Amino acid sequence: MVYVNASGIPPEVLLWALYVNSKVQGMGIIENLLSTPPTSLEDFSRAITTSSRGYIDYLNGKVIKTNFSNMASIDSFLYDRDNPVYERGQAVSKLEKIVKKLREAYPEPIAEPNTNTDKCVDESTETGTETHI
Repeated sequence: MVYVNASGIPPEVLLWALYVNSKVQGMGIIENLLSTPPTSLEDFSRAITTSSRGYIDYLNGKVIKTNFSNMASIDSFLYDRDNPVYERGQAVSKLEKIVKKLREAYPEPIAEPNTNTDKCVDESTETGTETHI
């Protein structure tokens, strides 16, 4: 099981990329034939906001099986299981490859250094002294 950090990538953009790189599976072919596919980022955003707790199982018959509620830790197991990719005979995480490709346009946010130091001022002297804790 691979957890992928997709923080900084808008959820609707990631959903679009997963959708484009997914396949119709099982009875999803009926949904795919009868429904209108999403055509804009607004459609993908709406799919996420109307989903149950950010989890999308299928979208227009295509396998997604991804939870978008925590972009910093996305479990790729189910998406990768149903959309397998093999390199040199080994299974690799397709979701992880998609996120790496999206990183070209959406670099991973850099964590701000913690510059907050607690300072105590000793008020027993006139000038006061700073003590770092």
